[in-house]
Amino acid sequence: MPFPCKRVATRRGQGQAADKEEPQPTTSDSEQEITFVGPSAQASTPTPTAPVPATTSPTTDHMFKIMELFARSQAEANQKLLETIMANTTSASPEASGVIKMKSAGNFSKCSARFEGTTGDAETLEAFIDAVLVFKECAGVTDENVVRGLPMLLTGNAAVWWQGIKKDIHDWEDAIARLRGMYGIVKPAYKLFREIFGYEHTLPERSEVFACKIRALISQLPYDLCDAARINIVYGLLNRKIRKRLPRETVNTFEQLIVKLRCVEA
Repeated sequence: MPFPCKRVATRRGQGQAADKEEPQPTTSDSEQEITFVGPSAQASTPTPTAPVPATTSPTTDHMFKIMELFARSQAEANQKLLETIMANTTSASPEASGVIKMKSAGNFSKCSARFEGTTGDAETLEAFIDAVLVFKECAGVTDENVVRGLPMLLTGNAAVWWQGIKKDIHDWEDAIARLRGMYGIVKPAYKLFREIFGYEHTLPERSEVFACKIRALISQLPYDLCDAARINIVYGLLNRKIRKRLPRETVNTFEQLIVKLRCVEA
């Protein structure tokens, strides 16, 4: 019977066809909306990358700030160093400062003035005292060192006399008073004026030397004269030729008188 065999074959063919067909997976609406992107589309779309830290060089403002900070720190360091030095200086011991002071004080080691005490001339003594006073001021010799160094300037009888009274000398003024009392001849004012006006300036004696000699006599007066009175006395004793070339109205101080006398005789 042909009909049963045909059905069996047909069923077998359907089973084979069913085996060949694969089940189609179901997709959702969201999955259906995804489209395929080709290589050209991927090239046109920028790919996000991680941020790269900036490695640019510092600007000018940054350099100025760095230099300002360095200058400020250097100034602070210098200020601290200066304060330290000042603190060490002020905290120095009194003994050390005394040694420095003694080393800087002057002395009579280079003074060339000497006094023997044998002439008995008051002018020689006054010249010696003036020389010592000038050297004392120029060399910065203290009053204490003056008294200690005075024996270096005394020779002969004056040195022997000093050995006997040095224990009684207390200061420089006392030493000068003892020297004048021993070797100086104190003249009264009227005798000094007679001696002053007894001089007359004669050429070729230099006028500046004559003026200094008269001024030395005036300084021995027991009282002080004003500058105008001293100049009048010296000017009146000058030679007539000098006075004609040098009017009195052009001189105001004794130093100016000396300078103008040098110019007149030059």
